[in-house]
Formats: sequence, C-alpha cells, structure tokens
Amino acid sequence: MKNCVVFNDLSGYGNCSLMAAIPVLTVMGVRVHPVPTAVLTRQTGYDRYSMEDLTGFMPQFTADWQEVQPDGIITGFLSNPAQGDCIADFLAVHRTADTLLVVDPVMADDGSLYDGFDEARCNAVRRLAEMADVLTPNVNELALLCGAEYTEDPVAVRQMGARLAEDHRVVAVTGYRQGTEIHTLVFAGGDCTDLAAPLRPGSFSGTGDLFVSVFTGGLLRGRAPAQAAKQAVDFLSHAIAVTHGTDPETAWILKRLWRICYEQDGKKDFIHGAVRRHGVRSDYAAHSHRCRRLYSCGRRHDLSQRAAAGALGVPGCFHRRCVF
Repeated sequence: MKNCVVFNDLSGYGNCSLMAAIPVLTVMGVRVHPVPTAVLTRQTGYDRYSMEDLTGFMPQFTADWQEVQPDGIITGFLSNPAQGDCIADFLAVHRTADTLLVVDPVMADDGSLYDGFDEARCNAVRRLAEMADVLTPNVNELALLCGAEYTEDPVAVRQMGARLAEDHRVVAVTGYRQGTEIHTLVFAGGDCTDLAAPLRPGSFSGTGDLFVSVFTGGLLRGRAPAQAAKQAVDFLSHAIAVTHGTDPETAWILKRLWRICYEQDGKKDFIHGAVRRHGVRSDYAAHSHRCRRLYSCGRRHDLSQRAAAGALGVPGCFHRRCVF
C-alpha cells in the first residue's frame, strides 16, 4: 500500500481539506498520514470562523516520524508563512528521489486572494511550488505563480500552463471556464490534454481538494497524468451532479469513486488482491466485483458470500439488487 503525507487544514464544518483527502485517498488504497496546518471551526468560505494555527507544533512531525518513508506528499492550505519553512524541513528529511511531491498552491480564486492571505503567505506557497513534481493551480493561482495578471483568455492560460510545465513534471490547471463547460488542462511530457465537464451554477467548496486527492491517488497507483486527471474530473462531475441535485448522498459519491478506480484497474487485479489480503474465495471475489461494477447480480448470497462482502469492505447497500 502506498503512503501519502498530506499537509492541510482540518475544518470542523465544511467537508474540504483533510476531510476530503483522508476518505478519498483511503478508498483509493493509499494510506494517509495527515499533518494539520491549522484547526478551523469552519472552512474559510464562511463569513464567520475561528482558526487555531499549528505552526509551532508542525516540527514535531518531522522529529517523531523518522521511520516514515512516504511515496507521496501533498501540500495545501498554509495558515502562516512560516509553515513553508516547516514543510521544507520535513521534505529535507523524508523526501527521496522516488517521492512524488504534489503542491496545491492554495492562494486565490476568481480574481481575489483567499481570506487572510497576503504577499508573505503567497511567497511561502511559491517557494513550495518551486520544489514540486506536480502542481495543481486554478487559473487565478496559475497567474500568481507566473507573475501575471489574472485572465481566463484561452491563449494566455495555455501559454502560462506550458511555461510552468517547463520546470515541473506535471501541471494540472483546474477551474478553467469556457461557455457552458469547465475545463482542466493537463500539461505533461510536452503535451496538453484538455478535459471538459459541464459547468453547473453555484459554488462548491472543496472541489480543489477532491481533485488533488483523486489525481494524486491515481498517480500513486501508476496512472499516466492525463488518465489520473480524467479519473478526478469524472468523479468530481458525478459528485457535483449529485450535490446539485435532490439526493446528495455522500455514500453514493464514494461508491462512484470506488467504481471508477476498480473498473479501470481491472477485474483480475481486484480478485487477486481480495484473495491475497482477505482469504476470500476467488469465485466470491469475482461475484463481488461484478456487483460493484453493475450494482446487480440476480443471485442469492449464502452466509459465506456475505462474509466475503464484509471482508472486502462492501456495505450491504452496495449490492442494490442482491438478495441476502
């Protein structure tokens, strides 16, 4: 199992930041080691919130995690400019040549800096961005990283993305709106992949955190950047559709992510992993895979099959049309 350290805030209300990264990466088979940069009563999109800065505590993670060898590291919200130095110290100890560093340069959106951000905090984010293998800015943050004015002009956005990609392995520019669609531009290996999804009215806080989590999970699972980004865009598109509709069922969204992950990985890998890790009979694992894929099977399960489903972490409601 891959290990991923995530530097981000913990908000008690509002499902974003660590509250998005931990369940999503876990569902994708990545073990998460969270490092909270701050604890907030509510995420900063609300008019009123309280925040406890954890800058003074962060060096303890570097000191106490001597045995941690992460496969991936994600950095997100910084509540203090000094946290950039704390993360740099952590990288100096725990980052190896094989560690994937993903920097989500949280600074601004729609032409404005986020609440509480100033030039000092933005500079701390820029210094981390210089170290990154992968960057996931929105269009506003892309301009800030390039020292340019905020614009959504198609030519300018592509030029800035290509320029940033010259110094990084992968750059995924999110939230690029064109007409009735919202686009994600993935720059990797000299190519640019344009992924489009329907643009829905309203504001959906935490979509950036979800994108970074699914995208990083895909990269750690060996997907190509464009494929991992498509997986993230597909998941977000379905999640927003459910949230925007009449039945915002969180469990359904996670099931959708599970389906995306394991359908693309293939039946064979799923069955072998189930047999190896849980001792589940291969025919039961194959049947459970079909249920995950189709939500339907038309077979009656005996107690052994029910136990197999439980061992695989499939809630009973996942087998929507199965008769237990």
